[in-house]
Amino acid sequence: LDDAEARVVVHHSPVPELALGSVPAATHVLVMTHDHAEDFAVCDAALRCGHLASIGLIGSTAKWTRFRSGLRVEGHDEEVVARIQCPVGDASLGD
Repeated sequence: LDDAEARVVVHHSPVPELALGSVPAATHVLVMTHDHAEDFAVCDAALRCGHLASIGLIGSTAKWTRFRSGLRVEGHDEEVVARIQCPVGDASLGD
């Protein structure tokens, strides 16, 4: 990312997962809402978008374990689910 240009855009929406369809190709998405159900819905929608560069999720290992299982139930195979990086950051710091 040495040559990356940070252009952070916050999207406020009553249905946040709908904003994913309008972000530019190769966008990096970081999911961090106030609600686990909403986080899950955004992750599900993000995995259905083929134009995203990366998907990160703020949360604990326990949260990610639940989400991984739920995303599989929603029909995403393990390779697709693995596109989401969670926890985000230095794994040595713990949850």
